[in-house]
Amino acid sequence: MLAEMISKIAELTLGGVDFKAHPLPGGREVLVRQPDGTVTRESIPAADRNYAMGDLDSFSMMMNEADNGIVFVEPGTVGRPLTVTAFYNEDDRREFVSWTIQPSQPLLALLSLGTWSKQKIVVELIRDKLFDCVPADLLAQLRSIDFSRRNDGSRSIEHGRESLGCSVEMAVQTKRGELPEVFEISLPWYATDPVSEAAYRLSVTLDLDAMSESIRLVVRGDELESCNQQALRMVRDSVDLQLNDGGGTLPVVIGVSR
Repeated sequence: MLAEMISKIAELTLGGVDFKAHPLPGGREVLVRQPDGTVTRESIPAADRNYAMGDLDSFSMMMNEADNGIVFVEPGTVGRPLTVTAFYNEDDRREFVSWTIQPSQPLLALLSLGTWSKQKIVVELIRDKLFDCVPADLLAQLRSIDFSRRNDGSRSIEHGRESLGCSVEMAVQTKRGELPEVFEISLPWYATDPVSEAAYRLSVTLDLDAMSESIRLVVRGDELESCNQQALRMVRDSVDLQLNDGGGTLPVVIGVSR
């Protein structure tokens, strides 16, 4: 009887109208006219739901009830926010849960110093963002550099060696002693707890250009990418421990879902 009533209503509703589906009140079901003229009642799949969590604890709480799904630690670019995304099925709906990790201020400062900058800018960035990350005497040494112009038009560094073209030989002397050609820096990769606690060591080359009176700090070789891979694995392990420490088996991988 109910099927006959639905069919009759559909015929009255759809009669003379050129479409095959008509929504029912509530938005989750429709009446569908099949090619043979019969009318069926069909459910509309639920829309995906997205949750953006503010910390790892909240992310973990959202995933506590998930008995399926997978978690992706998305690689991305060094110095950009890192996203951890999980998705799972809940009844007939897909659920997406994300947690964003911010890069640390020392890392951002180091990346910005990879281009030629004036002495004042370099000193201020190291003082404000990298003071606890660099050798103790480096800031004083950089402050004491005195770029000066000789009478013949060439540029030099006080107590150092004369510039040859646009480059300066390293190991120059300043009022505070010899500037290092290479030094080590130790800094956090991320600013977001709890993954902000780990520090990573990098070898940095100090370049001087007397012609433009500029300084830059360049990370040697592939150390930047190597440290970034270590940091990604640390995030993966931290998330895995938080989610599965009680015996869970939710996969946590480094990668991107397409």
